Amino acid sequence: MTDPTPYIFGIKVSTLMASAVMAVLAVLLDIKRHSLVTGILAVIAGMAVAIVTTDPIITGLHLPADWSHAVAGILGISGRNLIVWVSLVSKDPMALWDRFRGKEAKK
Repeated sequence: MTDPTPYIFGIKVSTLMASAVMAVLAVLLDIKRHSLVTGILAVIAGMAVAIVTTDPIITGLHLPADWSHAVAGILGISGRNLIVWVSLVSKDPMALWDRFRGKEAKK
């Protein structure tokens, strides 16, 4: 029997929809900080993180396959924030290291 889950370019449609809905909700909840362009980019970023990382997280944590919708939704919400955090940390990784060690970052 074949898998009845529809795919687009190898990505589950259900993963795309869950991540898109939650990414849009995350942007709408914080609409004052977004223009049309930044809102669209935030949704795309959330969906991209969900698309790339949902299946590895499900596999790595040994979660049931039907949890992929919830994981994709959570990643859709937090995906933009993860990308922003990585970009900020990449500017000064030693400041993050100092913060982990409990020291003040050098100014």
